[in-house]
Amino acid sequence: MKLSNTLIIIGCLVAFPDTEKLYGQLSGNSISEYQLGNIPEYKPDYLSTLYNQLNLNYRYKGLNTSARIEQFYANDSTPRDYLQLSQWQVNYRQKGLDLKAGNFYETLGRGLLFRSFEIPASIKEERFYRIRQGFYRDIQGASIKYSSGAFRLKALYGKPLQNTFPPGSEYRRTETLEAVQPEFNIKKQTLGTILMRHSALGKYTLYSSSYIQGSLPYHFSYYGEYARNLSDGTQYTDLSNPASYGTYLSLNHSLGGYGASLEYKSYRNLLIGSGISDPPTLVREQSYRLLNRSTHLTELRNEQGYQLEVFYSFPDNKMLTFNHAWAENSMLNTFHYQEWFLEYYWPLPSGSSLKVFQDFSSDEIIRENLRYSGGMYYTQVIQNDWSLALESEAQHINRNYTIKQSVTNLYFGLILSRGAKLSLSGYYEFSDDPIVADRIATDKIEKRRHFWGLGASYRPTAQQAFQLFMGERRGGPACTSGVCYEVLDFKGIEFRWTTKF
Repeated sequence: MKLSNTLIIIGCLVAFPDTEKLYGQLSGNSISEYQLGNIPEYKPDYLSTLYNQLNLNYRYKGLNTSARIEQFYANDSTPRDYLQLSQWQVNYRQKGLDLKAGNFYETLGRGLLFRSFEIPASIKEERFYRIRQGFYRDIQGASIKYSSGAFRLKALYGKPLQNTFPPGSEYRRTETLEAVQPEFNIKKQTLGTILMRHSALGKYTLYSSSYIQGSLPYHFSYYGEYARNLSDGTQYTDLSNPASYGTYLSLNHSLGGYGASLEYKSYRNLLIGSGISDPPTLVREQSYRLLNRSTHLTELRNEQGYQLEVFYSFPDNKMLTFNHAWAENSMLNTFHYQEWFLEYYWPLPSGSSLKVFQDFSSDEIIRENLRYSGGMYYTQVIQNDWSLALESEAQHINRNYTIKQSVTNLYFGLILSRGAKLSLSGYYEFSDDPIVADRIATDKIEKRRHFWGLGASYRPTAQQAFQLFMGERRGGPACTSGVCYEVLDFKGIEFRWTTKF
């Protein structure tokens, strides 16, 4: 490995409390991830790559500055290495004033018109470019926030990042966004409006949104927003097919150990530019491996639906969670999505626990007319802070293509851990899904695929963490914080080091 082209990230901070008020405070964190391996069936089998990310932050009174440096190195002949200052920011706060310049994250309303995001400690890799980078979508420009009494104002200008393109590409920031968002608080109710102008390829489009949120008697709260394309040539209240609009409503209720939420969505032609609009999906984000991989993707061109979730925490800390989601897509044909999910958590003596779930769903837009999933997660405390966890999930899918397909997916995991400091894990996945399993062998097409992996994590201090993976990892769709993306298959060794200073 050519060390001259490699960024070695080492961080340390010596704190002097008596001088912090005079000189400010420097802090930061870093991520380094090394891989020796490749996508199965890709050549070479053992590709050596290194990704580094360094984040620095300096704070002095009301002034805060930050910077991010990213680097990627691969030992093959493909010209994809990079080392760059990918983000910087200057932020000043004074009483009710908040000024930002550089790269920052912002959401207008609930994201019907615009939402930027970052998935902390996540690394993204596109199959076409095969370049790893931090998983975020920021906006580069400037913003101002001001609050005084019952009045708040937000205004921003900038270029959103298109992170589907690799670092250094001229196509990463080709759109421009200008927006202003004033809002007022009146007796625990908030009224707000948004005016946004989006430009791409020399074309300007004007959008608006109005929203209201607040508290109601008897422990209820609500939110409602209506967003509209003002340049589509239709009336403001026109909800026919040519119109471009989005509606989101939510009602929540909680009392003691009980909680419930009901949400409604109606999105039509709401895909803005490269996808800067990111409204609520109204699909439960699952922590379970197979369910997360089967998350329904909201179609912003035409989708309406609802989601209901209810949970109850019993006096003995047992918890029951129920979720139901339904959606309809009306494009060339009408497609339906529905999901019924039930989870039960049962704490056992001596700190052990049992969690079981069942899920029934169907997603016609991807031709899955039946999808049944179930699983059990059991944790047994062994001694002191040592515990052993057994994870198991099973999934059966019926697809209706030209010919009918029946698919089985399995997952088993075994994790030995000592608190949050040390863990050793092993897992196995099986799939006979033709999308996953079909690959050319010597004389036939494989009909089944097996994934084996071993992992270890070690956290010697609160500031240091090490992770190791060896084996073959199944890729596919993954969703985090409402953002869905593709995780690539990987076979080999992966080592990650994260540190804070």
